[in-house]
Amino acid sequence: MEQKEDVEQQLLHTLAEARKLGPANPLLLSTMYSLASFYREHHAFEKAERLYQEALLIKEQLHGPHHPDLAIILHQYAALLRDAQRVQEATELEQRARQIQNSSPIPSSYRQ
Repeated sequence: MEQKEDVEQQLLHTLAEARKLGPANPLLLSTMYSLASFYREHHAFEKAERLYQEALLIKEQLHGPHHPDLAIILHQYAALLRDAQRVQEATELEQRARQIQNSSPIPSSYRQ
């Protein structure tokens, strides 16, 4: 149990430091994803959800609502919702992710 808490504290510390660098710094979103994944693995779904929501907001503010990276976040967020038995919401996020992917100029072979 101590190791889990150590990992969480390290990720929280890194997130706090990354926030100081501003939303455009890639360390911020990377740390948010890592912490959200950690929370998902430990069934702390509400904490993970808040991080995915914030990551979406930051990415949309920086790059607009149709940026291909949003699809990645949406897929991760949808997987979390499925784990939490929120299938309808997950399906809606997956549909949005597919719309973004289908409208992206990036070839499908480079997308997840």
